[in-house]
Amino acid sequence: MTRSAIMRRVYASVLAALIITIIAVYIVFSAMSGTVFIKLRAAELLPQAQSFAVLARSYLKGEVSGELMTVLTEGNTPGAVSAYAVITDENGTILFLSDPAEPPAEALLRPSIGEALSGRSIYTKVGSGRQVGLLVVAVPVTDESAAIIGSLLLYVPQ
Repeated sequence: MTRSAIMRRVYASVLAALIITIIAVYIVFSAMSGTVFIKLRAAELLPQAQSFAVLARSYLKGEVSGELMTVLTEGNTPGAVSAYAVITDENGTILFLSDPAEPPAEALLRPSIGEALSGRSIYTKVGSGRQVGLLVVAVPVTDESAAIIGSLLLYVPQ
């Protein structure tokens, strides 16, 4: 009889430890996965944005049409950027938006535009609460003399 009681206690202890471990792993994964996945996606988008900034320069100079820019950001074109794009001039005025059907609130993008126009390449997550979060990668668009003539933002909903 005492043997049975001891086995039940051991079984209950093992089961409790297993449940606590499952809950702890879930909490740690939930806390860390968002940050890790954002950093991975940003690391993928930043080189694309820097390459795409060369095309944005041509767009700002009038050498490339908006239709080509739209095709390159649709995502179903081979070699396309798998994000929505925003191109601004040196004043921060939005000149091109690849997803005009559902544009993000301009206020969400304004800080990233400012960072890019100051010469920094950044990534950030914007929006919270009821708003859909956006991963935004922003890079400056420069001319041949390295003067900043605009900014390029790539964003993806999170």
